[in-house]
Amino acid sequence: MRRALALAERGRGFVSPNPLVGCVLFKGGRVIAEGWHSIFGGLHAEADALQKAGPRAKGAAAYVTLEPCSHWGKTPPCADALIRAGVRRVFAAVQDPNAHVGGQGIQKLRKAGIRVDTGLLEKEVRFQNRAFFKAQTTGLPYVVWKTAQTLDGKIASRTGASRWISNPESLVLAHRLRAEADAILVGGNTIRTDDPLLTSHGLGVDPVKLVLSRSLDLSPKARIFKEGISCVLTGKNPPKARARSLESKGAKLLKVFVKFDGKELKECLNYLKKIGLHHIVLEGGCETSAAFMKAGLIDEVYHVIALHYLGGRDAKTPLEGRGWDRPGQGPSLAVAESYAVGDNVVIHGFFRGAKSAAWGI
Repeated sequence: MRRALALAERGRGFVSPNPLVGCVLFKGGRVIAEGWHSIFGGLHAEADALQKAGPRAKGAAAYVTLEPCSHWGKTPPCADALIRAGVRRVFAAVQDPNAHVGGQGIQKLRKAGIRVDTGLLEKEVRFQNRAFFKAQTTGLPYVVWKTAQTLDGKIASRTGASRWISNPESLVLAHRLRAEADAILVGGNTIRTDDPLLTSHGLGVDPVKLVLSRSLDLSPKARIFKEGISCVLTGKNPPKARARSLESKGAKLLKVFVKFDGKELKECLNYLKKIGLHHIVLEGGCETSAAFMKAGLIDEVYHVIALHYLGGRDAKTPLEGRGWDRPGQGPSLAVAESYAVGDNVVIHGFFRGAKSAAWGI
């Protein structure tokens, strides 16, 4: 099963909104075939392994990181393929969290006389697919916040200059996070100040670009509108002239807000999940990040700290807005790890809770 977990990782950044899945076929004391879900719309892990094994799959045991599917999607049901191949036993680490399909694949295999065991490395598989499990069990995307600051907590100087606070190695980390996500979300001020591309810079598939802007005070010449898919999350009645200008450049306007409060942010995330965006990287800026933090909508954090100072009472910090009245009132990060990336320090952690335990954190 650990080998199946490793195989599943090969699909990261390419299979969403599907989960990462790996499969190992074992027979006669040795592995006879391996498979993984490598691209959305392509063969599932079980089908990949069975195709490689051919007739040797008869009588084998299949180790799969997720319950084999029992329904037609872009590909045929994997449970049926395992039955036809004559597999004698299936180890499925965890049941599919989708309420409409979960358990049906296991039930179908057992009806066919195949022994099915579950629970092997279940927590590890849930953690590997934490974005998928959260989206399926809560109806909300998994949100990863990435930010970079100086030692004195500044993300930009008093003039707004922010390039580059973090070092080149940390920028590669940011690009990798984008490649693994379905979408990247920033505030309108980030577009006006930095004019970023918001791409994965060749490390994988580029995410959908999401900009939060009620005023639509965005230049149609901004670089995010020149390539890829760009959506602007705005109010119900945005300024018409600005709306037409952005739409003429290919931007899609998602009119989802009235008050821009925490409740509407949650409803917005629910909408994004429904259109297939299960994993979102939030890159600020300070007001947008504060709104998500205040609403409790961030799951995972990559906080990069550069070992230099910037100073200035007017320099921006990672979280603006009103903040909290006293230390200890704000969300508390359960640190999973901290490590050096060149001369930067990265703190990587999660917000723990009863719900997060359901996806292995």
